[in-house]
Amino acid sequence: MLRYILEIKLLSDMCCGAGEGDGIRQDVSSTYDKNGFPIIYGRRLKGLLRDKVEFMQKNGYISSDMVEKIFGSGYIAGILRVGNAVLSDVDELKAELRGLNDEQKKLINPTAIEEIYTTDRHSTAIEDGVAKKHSLRIVGTFPKGLIFNAVLEMNCNKDSQEFIVIENAVKLLRNMGLGRNRGYGEIVCTLSEYNRYEEYKDICVPDEDIDNLSYIIENEDNIILKKPYISGTVLQGYFAGCIANTDYGIKVDEFLENVMFSMAYPTDVKDEESYPMPLGMMSQKGKPELMLSFADGYKIQKGVQYVRNSGYYRNSGNNSISNITADTVINYHFLKKQKLLYTVKCMSEGYYFLGHIHAPKKYIKILTDIININKGIFHLGAAINAEHGKCRINIKSFRKKDVVEKKSSANKVIFELLSDTIIVDDFACNTGDIAELKAEVSKILNCNIDDIKEIYTDTLEIAGYNSKWGMPRPSYTAFSMGTQLVIETEGAKLSEGFMGILNNEGYGKYRVRDVQIDGSEFLVVSESDAEERSQNIAIKENGLVYRVLRENIIKEAENAAIKSAEDYLKNHKNMTSSNAMRLNVAYKACEMDEKIYAKFNEYRKENFKGQSNMAIFEFAEDVNKSFEEFRDQNSYKDILDNCVDMIFKAYIRKYIFATKMYFREMEAV
Repeated sequence: MLRYILEIKLLSDMCCGAGEGDGIRQDVSSTYDKNGFPIIYGRRLKGLLRDKVEFMQKNGYISSDMVEKIFGSGYIAGILRVGNAVLSDVDELKAELRGLNDEQKKLINPTAIEEIYTTDRHSTAIEDGVAKKHSLRIVGTFPKGLIFNAVLEMNCNKDSQEFIVIENAVKLLRNMGLGRNRGYGEIVCTLSEYNRYEEYKDICVPDEDIDNLSYIIENEDNIILKKPYISGTVLQGYFAGCIANTDYGIKVDEFLENVMFSMAYPTDVKDEESYPMPLGMMSQKGKPELMLSFADGYKIQKGVQYVRNSGYYRNSGNNSISNITADTVINYHFLKKQKLLYTVKCMSEGYYFLGHIHAPKKYIKILTDIININKGIFHLGAAINAEHGKCRINIKSFRKKDVVEKKSSANKVIFELLSDTIIVDDFACNTGDIAELKAEVSKILNCNIDDIKEIYTDTLEIAGYNSKWGMPRPSYTAFSMGTQLVIETEGAKLSEGFMGILNNEGYGKYRVRDVQIDGSEFLVVSESDAEERSQNIAIKENGLVYRVLRENIIKEAENAAIKSAEDYLKNHKNMTSSNAMRLNVAYKACEMDEKIYAKFNEYRKENFKGQSNMAIFEFAEDVNKSFEEFRDQNSYKDILDNCVDMIFKAYIRKYIFATKMYFREMEAV
């Protein structure tokens, strides 16, 4: 597997159209990630590269089957995988965002970051030599000079014909985006070897006896999965595919039989496990901050409406829990030739998922070899050849599972399903009958069915698709994760285990726990990684935070200029429009000077002398005084002082604009 970096440098403004605008500020907007950074999605890049390869094939420069070999056809995957193109310094920019304090987070939001990386371009249609009515269009573009990097993965050799064709297609890629035939979207692309392997350290399996591997997966791209977590089935399929394509000394059937994958649920703290929200955990309607555990003894109040909670949780101590969810986004995909629009629901990038793999040491060694060969990078879900599914896996720990039997000290325990559970009856038929669930639980706890006093459960359908065979997998009725059964019995074993079928894919995991003796009400708290809560990070000059704060200061200065001009003119009714607009003459005389603030002061003192110029002198003086007042009151004085000429230029321009508007309104009256 070859891994290369595709570098894209913008030689002109480029609109990487999102297919929509905000309806007010822009008619067509470009694409940005959830943080507000520009992004060129891999699906677009792959389509552009395909166009170039088709061009070469159509004109006889390459063999007639090259497009199908590189990009695939139908259910046959191609050899090329194209990642999203992100800013070349995006890692540094994200590090700046993690260092924001609470006050800065209010100002430096995705919308503010988008504005930093957006240049509005205006156009209108001409009809009979004049602008056509209602034809003004505003297009949001990425400014020229930006550099994007995308990762290309190619399942071929460097000296192969396929690699040479891809290399030539990159050289042919010189324009992209909206209006590329009218000067927009001029780019230069280069291909270089991926050199970030130094960051990865190979995983070493310890010498002691182990049968459990704990891991953390970070999704660096959006993932197209049916569920908001990474199922054992998905991971099992990935590793089975690697074993089928490479000789690791075992067969796929042996691997599937001996390796058990758990479900990997999202977590907001990288080294702590989360669990599915219990179905017996509810909240009063309109009060999501307080969760009530009916299984732990909360009593229903008359006249109160209760609603279920979704997501995942982790006990945070002191009768508080963290409610964890992975955000979802909707991606749009337009097939231009077929004129078809698709919408795809994805799990948003940037989340961590913690899970476990249970297997003899022999198989754990094979799994770590696969991870090391791929440098911890792999792809999950659908559409992994373009834009989606890139993940990074890190091994948290190896251990030998301890089997410690502990009996409950109380006469009541709670049996919880930690994953969806598929149960079969005595005739090996799948069933969703609650009676069968109770029977299975009573066998595990060695109790009577009548000892099960309460049950909180739901059922769902589990199905899938086998892309190798092009056929759907069997459909099962399963009891939902979070199912709880309250059992009154003495001496029950507190344990974890698996029940039902498809345990090797993560289904059927359960645990038996004591009833909470310290209460059934839990306060929902939010947690964040301590690494991401630095409140005193220095603001890097010309960095992202610096630029966003500078733009915010400019906006505040413009608003202050409008108010100051209006207040002055309302209090000086004798000021004439011709006299006031001499301020514009002063500005034009100093506009091109780098030190416009000092230059304007000098011009005002030298050119507005004498009694006849007193009105304009005082008016111009108000510009300086009001600006100094704004300067003294601003929270980020260091940034303002460093950019005083840029900010003053915006201030006086808006001051002049407000003056023009004032006299125009007076004339209308």
